[in-house]
Amino acid sequence: MRSMICETQTTMTAGPDQEVHSPAPSSESDGLHQSSSTEDAGKSRKSELSDAAGQSLLERFVVGDQNALDRLLAAYTPMIFAVFMRRYGLTQEDADDLFQEVLLQLVMKADTIRNVRPWLLGTAFNQARKRVRGLIRDRKLAERYVEDEVVEPTDDGDTKDLVARGLAFAAPADQELLRLIYFDDLSYKEVADRLDRPIGSIGPMRGRALARLKTTIDELEGHTLRAVPAC
Repeated sequence: MRSMICETQTTMTAGPDQEVHSPAPSSESDGLHQSSSTEDAGKSRKSELSDAAGQSLLERFVVGDQNALDRLLAAYTPMIFAVFMRRYGLTQEDADDLFQEVLLQLVMKADTIRNVRPWLLGTAFNQARKRVRGLIRDRKLAERYVEDEVVEPTDDGDTKDLVARGLAFAAPADQELLRLIYFDDLSYKEVADRLDRPIGSIGPMRGRALARLKTTIDELEGHTLRAVPAC
């Protein structure tokens, strides 16, 4: 059984628009027809297979006809890849991977399947949904990891007072950054999204903005003190 799976895997993988080659049809009529109309010229030629004919091929595979499985997949592989890549927008790599899983389940459960085309379609949808959920979960975990790596300091009252007193004297870019952090009370992630900057850059930007602000305030206060005459 394993050798049959491996042989089929190496010959049947294809994208939604790729031609899937199958052995020439036998003289026995089993519902398999090749589309050859002029309007289909330039398009991938796909085998048309009725549900009954597909089930018949599966039953022939169950009793040992490997060629029947090849013909079954030649008809239904484009449908499976269309689910993965067109319906769910998965990459070719993901689609190839999921196709192998569908094929494995088909071979392992062949003797219990009663209507192969709906079974293949349902299995393809289930596999695609699981992969999409996994991708979403991985992306959220990655974002969470980045956020956890960025330690947002707890500012004391002196820092907030510094910002309140000197914000008007800061450069425009520093004003925007400090206003988002101290007046709008946004997280680093939210500030990064608002400014379209990497989240890891917000902390250093904040530190430099505060340093410049403190220097500006010190200079202004020093100038004011020098301008006041001694009593």
